[in-house]
Amino acid sequence: MKNNYVTWILIVLTLAVGVIAYPQLSEQLPIHWSNAQADTFVHKSVAILTIPALMVLSYAFISLGLKLTENETKNLSLVKKVTNYTFAVLLVVQLFILAFGLGMELNIGHIQGGLLGIVCIILANPMQKAKPNLIYGLRTPWTLKDERVWKKSNRFSAKLLMAVGILILIFTFIFPNEIITISLLLIVVGMAVAIWHSYYVYKKIKES
Repeated sequence: MKNNYVTWILIVLTLAVGVIAYPQLSEQLPIHWSNAQADTFVHKSVAILTIPALMVLSYAFISLGLKLTENETKNLSLVKKVTNYTFAVLLVVQLFILAFGLGMELNIGHIQGGLLGIVCIILANPMQKAKPNLIYGLRTPWTLKDERVWKKSNRFSAKLLMAVGILILIFTFIFPNEIITISLLLIVVGMAVAIWHSYYVYKKIKES
């Protein structure tokens, strides 16, 4: 993705806030939580680099995928937008990790559920406009074979993912300690329904 300055600004900013906060951070920082409890800690020098490194690797993967996709130019603007939204969320994740390292008391259940719900909502709406590609959208053997199947399946999946995101946000405030389990269940069920729907649309179009 050429000339995607916003993406690189987000990456640099994510690294910069970690470097600025570094002297005040505790030696060990959490990077993974389970049942609202931190269960994986790493040295602060590793912690502040984890999210920026993930962003750079994701950017490289997305750029490579676009080069391998016939609809690169058609999806470029859309993929840029989704990438920037996602990287903005990763910047927020970096800020939360730093907040823990600075000794702030935060409700991790609310943070995890809120971020997951927001990511689902962010990813949902643009799916309706995406052209067939290998990077973004509901990519099944049936959607990639027929653009008509792609359009109908991704419109349905976008609405489904939006509903999943809203449900995650609601359940975050009701069951904050169990929100990861609930979120994974909602996402897995949503994916299964979306995949089944794409096959159903494919068969229906072929039979007509």
